[in-house]
Amino acid sequence: MSNGYSEILEGIDQKHKVLRQNAESFTNAIKKLSQSTKQPISRIIKLFGVNKDWYYRNRPEKGCKVSPIAKCYREHPYQLTLEEVGKIEKFLTSPINRFKAKTSIYYKMMKKGILYCSISTFFKYAKLYRDNLKKEHKPTETNSIVATRPFEWLHIDIMHIQTQEEGIQKVAFVKDNYSKAILNHASTDGKAGREFIRNLLEDTYISYGFRNLKHDINLVTDGGSENKGLVLDWIDQLETPPIVRKLTAKTDEFPFTNNMAESTHRIFRMEFLHGRVPKNKAECDMWIEEFVHYYSYDRYPTDHLGLTVMEVLNGVKPDKDKDKYKHEKELARQKRYETNVKFEDCPFVSGLKF
Repeated sequence: MSNGYSEILEGIDQKHKVLRQNAESFTNAIKKLSQSTKQPISRIIKLFGVNKDWYYRNRPEKGCKVSPIAKCYREHPYQLTLEEVGKIEKFLTSPINRFKAKTSIYYKMMKKGILYCSISTFFKYAKLYRDNLKKEHKPTETNSIVATRPFEWLHIDIMHIQTQEEGIQKVAFVKDNYSKAILNHASTDGKAGREFIRNLLEDTYISYGFRNLKHDINLVTDGGSENKGLVLDWIDQLETPPIVRKLTAKTDEFPFTNNMAESTHRIFRMEFLHGRVPKNKAECDMWIEEFVHYYSYDRYPTDHLGLTVMEVLNGVKPDKDKDKYKHEKELARQKRYETNVKFEDCPFVSGLKF
């Protein structure tokens, strides 16, 4: 049929003029044949003796006004349905989620069975509802270390939080590099000095049973005076193994950064605090506890592939080669195809019969 059609077309004088005058009929026929045979447009185009540039230049579709991504639902039936897009919009614009990381919202929706799609597809739609938010600059961690097991590298740093009524509250976090988990934290409205840091480290050492570890521990701090004196004395008095080494970031001895600790401060301000100021020490402490719970059990770092930091800390390993939602995604894909090919509300297809 294709060869016969091509021979007839070639025998017509002013072939290009005929194609141009009947462009709408040709492009509609190509599209309907592609849909009925479930063959790609690129293959059907060859049967009609035209190229892709001609087809896309002459097709009447200028973008569906119903679809958020301006694609005809019948011509692109595997795009997310209006119901699925509505769920994404609801989650992203909800006051409780509005400032949370999009990756965390994606995996939370997957775990709750609300939506199943690839993360790239989710991000394509999510940007429609997040572009209006002020984005905080995130430093590129070009000079950092990556642990191969829990408790191999620990990071500690102090964050200052201004309260409305009681001045500055100092909060220190101890963070595990491998899992990104917050192992321990402490706060004070007094001096966050050497004794404060020493007590926090000692409590962490005892709470996690570091005395029984078989490998050494590397503790990364900044060059502040609070990380010297009593802290070094406490480390020297520890029974070994394991050996605890204290390293100061951005020095000749250890040229790497302490961004792992500093990232916790950014997440607290960007995803949790987002402009709020605690009234006093009591409210600040309450918010810190809420943040640690959110960070530990309700947030999903990108490289953890759907696992929380506590799951990774407790031994679950992210597997890049295994998609735990593969079956659910395929079922959702087939379901949205069945929904979209029957879509009746798009102005572009309302007058066509498929």
